Amino acid sequence: MSSPLAVRFVVSPFLQATCCVLHEDQQGGAALIIDPGFDVAPTVQAYLDAGELEPVGLAVTHGHLDHVADAARLAADWDVPVHVGRGDSYRLDCPIDQLPDAFTGAIRPVWEQLGWQRPAQVRELAEEDTIQLGAHRLTTTTLPGHTEGSTIICADTPVRAVPAGGITDGLAELHEHGIAFTGDILFRGSIGRTDLPGGSSDDMLASLRRLRALAEQRRAMTIVPGHGPASAFGRELTDNRFLSL
Repeated sequence: MSSPLAVRFVVSPFLQATCCVLHEDQQGGAALIIDPGFDVAPTVQAYLDAGELEPVGLAVTHGHLDHVADAARLAADWDVPVHVGRGDSYRLDCPIDQLPDAFTGAIRPVWEQLGWQRPAQVRELAEEDTIQLGAHRLTTTTLPGHTEGSTIICADTPVRAVPAGGITDGLAELHEHGIAFTGDILFRGSIGRTDLPGGSSDDMLASLRRLRALAEQRRAMTIVPGHGPASAFGRELTDNRFLSL
């Protein structure tokens, strides 16, 4: 029998994007880093070292800078691939150019000092795809609207969450029905904006209809958005007006 999964959250100081370390819940287990935003690498590495965890890849829910800023650095350090929705692959060429200066100006000097090179190993995810994590197979679904390649990642297995203020408040530690990492597609009570480059209201509307069907099948599954508190598909089906469009 495969080991259960665990997840640790690291919030980036840049736009408070949530990075997730998903791993087999055992010493030395395989780990996947989801949405490694700006300045999360030291904390992520310390957590991996403490658990003797073996990173097997990174995955990004979309290619905006606040979700990928540390991806190239970590991918090079570990010699692992970055999984990204096919429509967002081009964003990894130079992520800081994919958002307006109003968002990126504060970190541009540090960014230019550190430098960026497209990750050597980029695995483009198809519309429906999988990512292997040890003995576990995660499912992915690309839902454009916030960006062309925005993707949710689902772990259909019990997951133990390391408590994190502002993310897991009020939730049980063990998520028996799994976790979905929804990026900036679906938030608690809201959805991602469509007015940034690559966004599309029409695409988002079509994606929300697909997402509603997926949520109906997985009502008890916890969702972890790219920013802000976690929720559950069932709660969002009831409280989030955007899922009834």
